[in-house]
Amino acid sequence: NRNPGGLQIGDLVNIDLDLEIVQSLQHGHGGWTDGMFETLTTTGTVCGIDEDHDIVVQYPSGNRWTFNPAVLTKANVVRSGDGVQGAEGGASQFQVGDLVQVCYDLERIKLLQRGHGEWAEAMLPTLGKVGRVQQIYSDSDLKVEVCGTSWTYNPAAVSKVASAGSAISNASGERLSQLLKKLFETQESGDLNEELVKAAANGDVAKVEDLLKRPDVDVNGQCAGHTAMQAASQNGHVDILKLLLKQNVDVEAEDKDGDRAVHHAAFGDEGAVIEVLHRGSADLNARNKRRQTPLHIAVNKGHL
Repeated sequence: NRNPGGLQIGDLVNIDLDLEIVQSLQHGHGGWTDGMFETLTTTGTVCGIDEDHDIVVQYPSGNRWTFNPAVLTKANVVRSGDGVQGAEGGASQFQVGDLVQVCYDLERIKLLQRGHGEWAEAMLPTLGKVGRVQQIYSDSDLKVEVCGTSWTYNPAAVSKVASAGSAISNASGERLSQLLKKLFETQESGDLNEELVKAAANGDVAKVEDLLKRPDVDVNGQCAGHTAMQAASQNGHVDILKLLLKQNVDVEAEDKDGDRAVHHAAFGDEGAVIEVLHRGSADLNARNKRRQTPLHIAVNKGHL
């Protein structure tokens, strides 16, 4: 059978084989390049079948790769790019041990998280990242270990990238880290800026200090639409703020909602942060796109 999986155009496919086996099977079927690491941990869509019965697969990055059909496994997954699905829609799609990728879209995931563990700004570093399902709750919500911590996600807010028991899913420690590092090296740009925002959100003073020494880092760079200043302000990391204020940081930078660092501090009930921002000449009367000042936000939230 030249197409052992019976694959058709439009099918979703995963690669559940070990890297070395994939490389071997690819000989004479399009070969293997380092750019293809994304295919090991990402679900793709069959977009063509060539005259040799090899399968052409397109990935969310926009890349298309040709595969020996023996490499591919037909998938049935909840895709973060699809319409909102109820808990029942995702219940049977996941197992403990599956590797899943968190939705990249901040506004979409905020919507999906309502009633499903909710959204916290500290979850910002997990956007687009791959984690492992630790638990499936009775309402089908997923407890996922990602970025060194665990969060509850709506199953419609993640995409399965490797099944429990697969070679990639069973990889652990350094090998899994290497695979994921290769994957994100091929997908991301401005990585240092992303790392700075993540470190600021997590309160990692040492990492922020190290990143700020790098000539190619942008202190006002964004990750998922937020700056390091905004992330640190929301989460109350005063030491991080003091480091950033020593740089050429824009304390009045706005996110897509017009919220500045001082608004984020008000959301998070971080009075000490507001004091530091005030000393850094932040405008405490700034209005966001909803015409709210930090005081309005504090009153609405009951933050005295």
